[in-house]
Order: sequence, then structure tokens, then C-alpha cells
Amino acid sequence: MGRFLRALEKVGLVAVEGSAEDPENQGDTLAFSENDATGAADSTATQVSNDSLRNEAPIDMQMSEGRPFEEIYANIAQSPYPAEKMLKLVEGLKTMDASTRLAAVKAMDDADDGWTIDDPVADAKAKISALSSHASSLTAQVTAVEKETEAALASLDAENDKSVSAIRKQISELEALLARQIEKTATDKAAAQNRLQAAREACTRETGRLHMESARLSTLVEIFGTPKDR
Repeated sequence: MGRFLRALEKVGLVAVEGSAEDPENQGDTLAFSENDATGAADSTATQVSNDSLRNEAPIDMQMSEGRPFEEIYANIAQSPYPAEKMLKLVEGLKTMDASTRLAAVKAMDDADDGWTIDDPVADAKAKISALSSHASSLTAQVTAVEKETEAALASLDAENDKSVSAIRKQISELEALLARQIEKTATDKAAAQNRLQAAREACTRETGRLHMESARLSTLVEIFGTPKDR
């Protein structure tokens, strides 16, 4: 007996008639469970799907996005005058021409001993380097995911071939159940239609009888009228 048929027998969907002493008896026949042909097909399809996918863990391809710049710059020493602060200053002076703007910034530098123009420039270079490093790490992650995906796709193709073969085998085994279910449904539908037709005919006969009796009784009303009419 095939494993598929044995599984159906265990859940009570099919009774297999054959030699109990020979589990591989190719002459086994199916005794169809009247109510569960559809359930058998659904159960089998679910089993195949679960067996095929049980060992396939999804690949985490989510790329980290929107990481705060503060985290990317975590290893950079605090600058006396951060590059971002200088960018805001330059933005505020954008109405000036380039030479005037540079002169204004140098004047501010000369007036404040706490920083020099080199501080924001050095900070900008360090942050540019950190950003480049982070971009390279993201590219490396994508490369790793590409290799992982290629291996996963190859594995999925192999598993698909195996599953398709198993499904086709099970389809052939389910064809007998399918034919029996179609036949049973046709028989049940014919019986239901016959019951409906019988009910309709009985209703026609009975309502006819009731109408005849009603008409017979109505003659008294026509002859004598109702008590209030007399």
C-alpha cells in the first residue's frame, strides 16, 4: 500500500481492501468514504504543500534603511565646530557671492578662538568617509544576499521537481476518489430532484383537493349568506 493511501486510511477517508499480510500488495482496492472525497483531496494537497515547504526558511532580504546619521558617525570625535553647523551658516549666507561669503566665515573664525575653519572641513571629511564605509557595507550585504538567493533558488527548483513528481503520483491515486465523488454527487442530485418533484406533485394534488372542498363549502355561503346578512 502506498504511503498516500495508508495516510488516507488512518484518518478514515479510505478503507483499503487487500492482503493485510502483504503491505506492498499492488492489488489493494479503495473503499470510498461517502462524505469525504473532497476532504481527502484538500487534506492531500495540504500535506504535499507542507511537506514541500516545511524545511524552507525565508531569506531575510530586508535592507536596513533610514539609519540615523548620528549612529553612522558614532566613531567620529566631536568637532569644535561640526560640519552641519557650518552648512547652516553657509546656507544663511547664500545671498552673498562666494568671495564675500568666504570672507564673512573667515571673519567669524578670526573672532572666535574656539574653532577654526579647518574644524568643520575635517569633520566633513571624516563623515564622508563614514558614509562611504556604510555604503560599502550595504553593498556587501546585497552581494551576500545575492549568493544566498542563488543557492536558495537552486534548492527551490530541486524541491519543486521532487514535489511536482509526488503531486502527479498522488493525482493519479486521487482520480478514483474523484470519479466516485462525481458519481455520488450525480446520484444525490438526482435523488434530491426526484424528492422535489414528488413534493411539488403532492402539493398540487393537495391544494387542488383543498380548493375543491373550499368551493363546495362556499355554496352554503352563496345560498344563505352570512348571519349578519339575514
